[in-house]
Amino acid sequence: MSDPSSLLAPIRKRVVTYRDHGTPGLHAPQDRARLLGALDKVLAVHEPVDALMNPGRHERVVKVCTGCGTDDGNWQRWPCPTVRAVTAALGEQA
Repeated sequence: MSDPSSLLAPIRKRVVTYRDHGTPGLHAPQDRARLLGALDKVLAVHEPVDALMNPGRHERVVKVCTGCGTDDGNWQRWPCPTVRAVTAALGEQA
């Protein structure tokens, strides 16, 4: 598997190259499609699912991330750090 940073490097280079030209460059539509596709796949891994906490008298349903867990085997509450980072970068709070 390739390092994600190395996959983004050519796109970053094109962004810098064309930033001052007032034109997005020839690769812009393909870059957008690839970046959005990658983001869609990341978010698909981190979808919320209902989980039952404390089964029994004090049970409650909470949202947990399907793609995250903790070192002790517990679920990560949703929105997880990945979803929060993506939504914050897009200008929204999760």
